This record gives sequence, C-alpha cells and structure tokens, in this order.
Amino acid sequence: IDPQAFKELIDELGLTVCATHSPFDKMQQDPKSVADYHLLWGCPNVGVGSMPDSYRGGEDGFRAFAKA
Repeated sequence: IDPQAFKELIDELGLTVCATHSPFDKMQQDPKSVADYHLLWGCPNVGVGSMPDSYRGGEDGFRAFAKA
C-alpha cells in the first residue's frame, strides 16, 4: 500500500501506528525511505521483520547481524 494512502487510512480510522516491521535489506539499502515512512505515520519504532539466513548459524552470525 502506498505510504500516503496508508497514512490517510489510519487517520480516517483514528488509529495510531506504534511499531512496524521492515525488511532488513530495505533498512540497509534505503534507510531514508524507511525513516520517512515512519515520520509520515507518526510511528516511533521500526523492527526487523526477520534476521536474514546469511546471519544464522551460531554466535558469530548473531554478532555480525548485531553489527550490521
């Protein structure tokens, strides 16, 4: 859904967006658009939808993901 259309819908319904999940690659490749959407929606929190497979498989992968 278009971010502006989503904003209009939540406003129309009187809803507040308190958190979302965004794809990790989107956060890395285009963090400005992720931040812009959240500012538009008045949403202060964004979370990673799931940890990419490339970081799974043990403590080293988790540490690398935390640094990414």
